[in-house]
Amino acid sequence: MEGVSSEASSLAGQLELGKLIYLFDDNHVTLSAGTNIASHEDHAKRFEAYGWHTQSVKDGNDVEAIDLALEAARSETKRPSLILVRTHLGFVARRVESLDGHGTPVGGGDVKRRNLILVCAVEPLWVIPQEARAHLRGALPRGQHWESEWRECFSRYAATHPDLAREFEAVMRGELPAGWDADIPVFPADPKGMKTRVAAGKVMAAIAPKLPSLMGGSADLDPSTHTQLKGAGDFESSDRASGDMQGSSGGGWNYAGRNLHFGIREHGMGAILNGMAVHGGIIPYGATFLIFSDYMRPPMRLAAMMKQRVIYVFTHDSVALGEDGTTHQPVEQLANLRAVPGLTVIRP
Repeated sequence: MEGVSSEASSLAGQLELGKLIYLFDDNHVTLSAGTNIASHEDHAKRFEAYGWHTQSVKDGNDVEAIDLALEAARSETKRPSLILVRTHLGFVARRVESLDGHGTPVGGGDVKRRNLILVCAVEPLWVIPQEARAHLRGALPRGQHWESEWRECFSRYAATHPDLAREFEAVMRGELPAGWDADIPVFPADPKGMKTRVAAGKVMAAIAPKLPSLMGGSADLDPSTHTQLKGAGDFESSDRASGDMQGSSGGGWNYAGRNLHFGIREHGMGAILNGMAVHGGIIPYGATFLIFSDYMRPPMRLAAMMKQRVIYVFTHDSVALGEDGTTHQPVEQLANLRAVPGLTVIRP
């Protein structure tokens, strides 16, 4: 139901992110009510409208059916995948699809009943079956094998392309290349002056060629925020590189592009920037008007808590914005942002 899921899912469909798979726990109860009191939407149709591949599994305990659905999702390379898995909250605790099953602790009697159904033994109350433990521990040698395989592959790559390998390792460590700031322009004082967003755009244009890890975009505001990396390509599916290409940065529409077009999705933009930062190898940035920082406050707060290097460019910070009127005039936003622990706020 949260709006950020709609924003991010819509963009994922636009970008044809075929590696993305969602498993949706399709139970019918929330903390305060049955889901019917707040939502009657058809989730599959909603995601199909976004351009997703959708499937349904009728029984959340049918492991084989879930496995088959995951295989089908992996084979779909052009669309993200949604798997609706029908579950029944509290099904072993005599509180099936009830508010109590969602929000209150499970009592001793219910735990014993659960153990009888799932483990075929009452004691000890909290137990991991040996079969489950052995199965899950099998992930350790598999992971070690895959990591060893990757490291051997990278060693061969480094032997053939040593400079690129060193650059990759430095980028993944979050290091800045030598001389990245050598050509930052200087703006001498003059009677007319220059808009700070224009100056910032010139600085970004100067450092972008030397900082390949810099990647991001704006919430549909490139002409106003001056944050487009000209000639650095647009992160889009090449399938869409035809027809109306207004707003393109130049450099091609493909997954090598460094300009992300988030659309009017500030909340989704903030969440996506966090994902990029946590993955590593990228210095992500997002731009919008200062007033719209309100829309992306939750992911910004998370970025600060996680100590992630995310850059937010907020323009139009005056209380006299002219034709846009009071809806675009920030009054308390600067003080609010400075109150977020761990968030560095700089206002030139």
